[in-house]
Amino acid sequence: MANIDHTRLHLDDGIGLPAQLGTQRLRGVLAGGWWQQSRYAARLPVHPPQPLVRGDAERGRAMLRGQFTLSGSTAASAPANLFSIDPPSEQWREALLTLAWLQDLAATPLQLAGLTARAALVVWQQQTMNRLSPRQAARALINLSAQADFLLRGAGGEFQATFFQIISKLCRRTEPGFIEGAETALLKGVALSHAAVAFQFPKSTRESTLTQVTKSLDKVVLPDGGHVSRSPSQLVQLALDLVPLQHALRASHLAVPAALNAALERLLPMLRLLLHGDGGLAAFHDGGLASRGDVQAVLAADASCGRPLALAPYAGFGRLAYHDGRLIMDTGSGGACGSTLACEFSDAGQRLIVSCGRPAEIRHAWHRALATPAAHSSWDMSGDLACLAPSLKSETVSSPQGGLLRASLLARGWRRKATHQRSVFLAASGDDLRGEDRVRIEGRVPQSCCLRFHLHPLLAAEPAPHPNCVSLALPDGRSWMFSQAGGSIAIEDSVYCDAGGSPQPSLQIVVRSAQADGLDVRWSLRRMSGRSPVAKAPA
Repeated sequence: MANIDHTRLHLDDGIGLPAQLGTQRLRGVLAGGWWQQSRYAARLPVHPPQPLVRGDAERGRAMLRGQFTLSGSTAASAPANLFSIDPPSEQWREALLTLAWLQDLAATPLQLAGLTARAALVVWQQQTMNRLSPRQAARALINLSAQADFLLRGAGGEFQATFFQIISKLCRRTEPGFIEGAETALLKGVALSHAAVAFQFPKSTRESTLTQVTKSLDKVVLPDGGHVSRSPSQLVQLALDLVPLQHALRASHLAVPAALNAALERLLPMLRLLLHGDGGLAAFHDGGLASRGDVQAVLAADASCGRPLALAPYAGFGRLAYHDGRLIMDTGSGGACGSTLACEFSDAGQRLIVSCGRPAEIRHAWHRALATPAAHSSWDMSGDLACLAPSLKSETVSSPQGGLLRASLLARGWRRKATHQRSVFLAASGDDLRGEDRVRIEGRVPQSCCLRFHLHPLLAAEPAPHPNCVSLALPDGRSWMFSQAGGSIAIEDSVYCDAGGSPQPSLQIVVRSAQADGLDVRWSLRRMSGRSPVAKAPA
């Protein structure tokens, strides 16, 4: 029998393979691509994960007029040229590449919005998709999965084929790698799971992507619900990704992994620990970059409405909350900022004692400076002391009179040792905050040892009649009195970044020590009934 060229036979006739596989797909089989194509074979979406934060219809209408507002910056461009213009900021460029703008067009009840989105997506595929990083590809896959109904509504067969081809390519770009961090592995797993549920991938594919999520979750979400980076804003973003996936699995009558449910049960009370009375998060470790709308959307999806934690020993945060008073302390180390043992305090919807925050633009001139201890309300652990690896302890004590939060820091280095003990008491009335800070430094002592209390820009500060007091006034007429004993007090300039914006002028109270080897200061912040009362310094 003559030899038969099986390769040519299969290519020309499709013998021995399913009839629905044409010649082009058959060539992919022989090249090793058939398994990948079947693994990510997408069907029309039924229950795609729906984002917790809806798009802005007004921004969507502006996009139809050529004005694209992303991450707080605006650029003018036609959709065909959108991916070739100079971005106004790095955050704008990131939002553009990851297709975050689709939700604004989807919120616009105009047929033109769908046409514009499809045209822009085709240009994105041609000019940008192949240059995305794995993290960008994962974020784009999440956004496309959420907006699949909007993009495919009224679309022709040619665009549908292009769309599913995009989904398949993004899935391959998002597959787990051999060497990658837990956060990247989790983002990839979440993105693939969003697509697997949205586009009804085969059961084996869906199960493997969910397994990838469960393997990474415990490495990213700490036992107390904190994020491994200690960043409140990243915790919010993770919740924005996980909650829609949980809801979509339930809507599709699919089993929700126990690890996913458990992670959300830990995560949401942790977010409440970090919540101020104005609905925003504490600004430690870039927490101020999380928008209040995103935070409230996550908490609104929490059906259990669990109580906030008082102390998170793994993430390193503590909280005292009575009536309208909210005190949040950073009791951990590591992360984006040197804010160890720093406090923030708010009264109802008004923040009083704050951290300076940080601008969203990483390249901003202030970005590094506002990560230092001097930009937080605590002991200014300056210079090489801030580089020492600390060990920390913290505890909370509750009583009918109020709550006490104690934390201590011990930092050792070559010929250097520093200890900082901070105790803060918040009365049950929520309007009387008292603190005590003790710092001891062995070895070379810095020229100036001081405590800083940064104030929100809305507060007006002026010296009170007593030399150790500062009167604080709010625009609505409420007043507070800051008092101290153990040092000299001064009002100095500061800056404040709200929601990642540019720094704006504010003030800070600085208490400088008279001791040669550290400081020992007692201080209080009390709400007063009058406009400018006279207060006594703490005994």
